[in-house]
Amino acid sequence: MSHEIQFRTTVVEDSLNLLVQQFKEKANIEKFLTCFLEEAQELEDVLKQLYTLRWLDTAVGVQLDGLGQILALEREGLGDEDYRDALKFQALLNQSKGEPELLITALSVFTRSNYVSFFELYPAKCYGYFSNPDFAISEKLNIKMQSLCGGGIKWIGSIIGNDRPFIFDVLYPLPPDTRLFGGFAAVDADNNLIDDGTCGLLCFFS
Repeated sequence: MSHEIQFRTTVVEDSLNLLVQQFKEKANIEKFLTCFLEEAQELEDVLKQLYTLRWLDTAVGVQLDGLGQILALEREGLGDEDYRDALKFQALLNQSKGEPELLITALSVFTRSNYVSFFELYPAKCYGYFSNPDFAISEKLNIKMQSLCGGGIKWIGSIIGNDRPFIFDVLYPLPPDTRLFGGFAAVDADNNLIDDGTCGLLCFFS
C-alpha cells in the first residue's frame, strides 16, 4: 500500500527532542548535533523541492525549462500552462508508435477526461470519445492526435459527452444535440464512415 511522503520542516527540533534525558539541555551537545541536523534539514528541503517541483504537473519557470531541455522542446514564449501541455504532448510524441493505448492516454491527458474511448474505422481511420464536456475542443486537438497516429492512419475527430457513448445496431438519425468534432458523423453496418451524417450506426452520448 502506497503512502504519501511526509517531509519534515523541524528536523533539528524533532531530533533534539529524541535525546535521552541526560543529554537534553546540554548546550555543547545540542550545538554539536545541530551542525549536522541543519545539513539534514537542508537535504530534506532539497528532496521536497525535487519531489514537488520537478514533476511535469507541478514544475514552474526554470523547472519547466529544464524538463524542456530533457524533452528537446524550447519554450518559445509560452506561459507555464501552455508550455506544460506542450511538454506532455512532446513526451507522448517521443514514445509514440501509433498504438491505440497511447492514443487513449493522449486523449485523456489533452482533454483532462476520466473516460475516453478509441474507435477504428476500416481500413485506416480512427476517432475518439471523451467525457469532459467542458473541454474547449478545437482543430488543435485533431492536429495533435494525428501526429501521434501511425503512418497512413487518419484521425478524423472526437465525440464529447458526460458518460460512455451508446452504440446503436440499427439505422438511426443523428440526434440534434450530439456534439461531434471532425470529419465524421456516423458509420454504416460495416463500420464505414457515412459522410453526409444523415443516419447509420451512431456512437453518441445521452
